[in-house]
Amino acid sequence: MMALRYPVRVGELAYQNTVPFRLDGRWNTMPCLSPRLLARWAEAGSIDAGVIPVVEAWRLEADFEPVGQLGIAARNRVLSVVLYSRKPWTELDRARIGLTDQTATSARLLHTLLTVRDGFQTSFRDGFRPTDDARLLIGDAALTPEPGFLRDFPHAFDLAEEWHRWQGTSFVFARWMVRKSTPPYWKALLEEALEASLEAFDRNRQNMCRQAARALRLPFSRLDEYYDGLVYRLTENERRGEALFRDLIAGPGTVRV
Repeated sequence: MMALRYPVRVGELAYQNTVPFRLDGRWNTMPCLSPRLLARWAEAGSIDAGVIPVVEAWRLEADFEPVGQLGIAARNRVLSVVLYSRKPWTELDRARIGLTDQTATSARLLHTLLTVRDGFQTSFRDGFRPTDDARLLIGDAALTPEPGFLRDFPHAFDLAEEWHRWQGTSFVFARWMVRKSTPPYWKALLEEALEASLEAFDRNRQNMCRQAARALRLPFSRLDEYYDGLVYRLTENERRGEALFRDLIAGPGTVRV
């Protein structure tokens, strides 16, 4: 007889940075291909919980609440949110930038860096075109760009590193959120399960890095460096960075990407 799964519907991103949060088979997980799609599922009522892009988590906070202080952040370099460019950063004024359709928070971060920090007038557009001066990639695609792509876009800028250079804080990309109407018992159980998953990942990190390195065809050291830079339990440093970013994109004259 097949065991019944827990009733909470959990959206589970396929990205490498969410592997430490993998839940066991008792949970009703729904694989999802992109952060933006996960937010749409949450808004449409298709899921009850997930690690949602932080700008979408703010937008949905009437119906969703944080799961403890769990999320995905980077204290400095993140490696998987990268602007690849034909030009140096200082020459991106009036550049045409293609955005992956998977992003929510990262596109807002890029817009903030270029327009608010640097005062550039830059053209953003969804999808990629041959005339792009630069392209924003996230997730595994940013970790593993093809050699031909790197020949066309030789300059790489890590957006979390750019943020840290500017503000001196961590950058929060996503937060675990759960629907407010979920019964308290299941909310608590979900937080406990995610904490247990993180502890299991910490114990087995070497093996997990080897598996990921084989799957992505990257050196083990690259995956080790990747997970070293990620923060899953958000501290005061991450919360301060999140508050700064929220204030910046809510400021007067800010244009939604």
